[in-house]
Amino acid sequence: MTEFSAEREPLEHAADLRRASDEFMQRLDRLYELETRKRELRPDEPEFVRLAREIEDLARALLFAGGQEVELAQEVHADVKNGETIVDQPIRDTPPRRD
Repeated sequence: MTEFSAEREPLEHAADLRRASDEFMQRLDRLYELETRKRELRPDEPEFVRLAREIEDLARALLFAGGQEVELAQEVHADVKNGETIVDQPIRDTPPRRD
């Protein structure tokens, strides 16, 4: 199990998944924004190199976040399979968990 699973109610797993998905999409939007800006620059400009590094860092973080989403999805799936909860809506319609 992940760090997200400790002492959480099954519906909280779905809310955590929603929040993780929201954060993933925000990072993806930011990645697109940076890559679009970088494409407008000449490769010999210092800003191009700086953006390339920032894009690489963000892409790595995005990949890690995707892995966390998989773990959360597996937890929600297990909750449903074990009869611990019923999930009757897509995560788009699940309110994100508020801490």
